[in-house]
Amino acid sequence: MASITLTVTPFRNDQEVRKLIELAYSNAIEDKREAINKINELEARISQLPMGLGSLKHILKIEIIRSEQEEQNRTDENSALQYACAVAVLKFVDAVSAPYRVHHSRLSYRNIAKQVDLPGHIISLRHDIAHHHELPSLYDLLAAVDFSKQWLRKNCLDDLVETMALFSQGSYSELLEIIARETIQAYVDARLN
Repeated sequence: MASITLTVTPFRNDQEVRKLIELAYSNAIEDKREAINKINELEARISQLPMGLGSLKHILKIEIIRSEQEEQNRTDENSALQYACAVAVLKFVDAVSAPYRVHHSRLSYRNIAKQVDLPGHIISLRHDIAHHHELPSLYDLLAAVDFSKQWLRKNCLDDLVETMALFSQGSYSELLEIIARETIQAYVDARLN
């Protein structure tokens, strides 16, 4: 018999998730700062954040640094921005791949990328960051950071809102269908492995 695992999240309800997304994807720097503070609050509630929120925090910090540099016409500190982008790309790829590597430790980043619809150049950047002496260009890193933020929205945060809404709005029959589907899928996957 399959068991059902409930996941504890640091969110109180779907409105809290929606507010975090609204702040994080706003163009206003103060909203991005508030989103970082909210992520810090969530970290205080639970030891392990839902996938991607840690890397989202790094991405928001990069956006703040970029904005501050543009406001002050400072371009001499690009190496700091380049380093921050490199860390964000590493955190993003590692966060996305972690659930897959727990169950299949021999899966390469490239194979995981195919499963989660990450482009190969993001994995190549991660490899270059981790294994080469020089960081990739700031242009490439910024493009990867921008992609990462959009990927998180589409593949993690929007799904999290939907799941939280099921609990918050009392649509338990829909939730039971999702749990049943995921349980059956997990059973089939276990049998195939």
